[in-house]
Amino acid sequence: MRRIGDYSEDEAVSWIKRQTLGGLALKFIAVVVALSLCATGGHFVFGWFNTGVQIVSPDNVKAQWQFAYDYDASLKAIAKQWCTARQNEIAETNPEYRVQFQVQRTGIENNYQRVKSEYDGRLRDAFRARLVKPPDVPQAAPELTQTITNMGGCAVNAP
Repeated sequence: MRRIGDYSEDEAVSWIKRQTLGGLALKFIAVVVALSLCATGGHFVFGWFNTGVQIVSPDNVKAQWQFAYDYDASLKAIAKQWCTARQNEIAETNPEYRVQFQVQRTGIENNYQRVKSEYDGRLRDAFRARLVKPPDVPQAAPELTQTITNMGGCAVNAP
């Protein structure tokens, strides 16, 4: 009587002889799939641990600070454009040209809203900027009228 764990070379050889080519191929594929799943699972788990390191990495912090300051400056520049268009509209005596300045201001307002949305969305995103944003930029971009007020206003009254 054989005990569990006893090894017989004859039985091992006969096991291989009993296998078909298709059966061996399926077992090989099963082993490859199992190893792939283990590797993928490990990559997934360790990837989450690496995400925190990537967020606070110097490269990401530098990129987020640059983004925040660039967009803050863009919002202020757009507000200045709006003021210039408003001043030109008020100074213009030809009604047709005044309408053109009104349309120009509408385009500037739309551009401001686009940049504001991008700024707000990016700063709300914890994986991109919320955790590492500069402390001296607003958490959310101000409305156009608020930006104009913060800059000291236009030379003419804002709407």
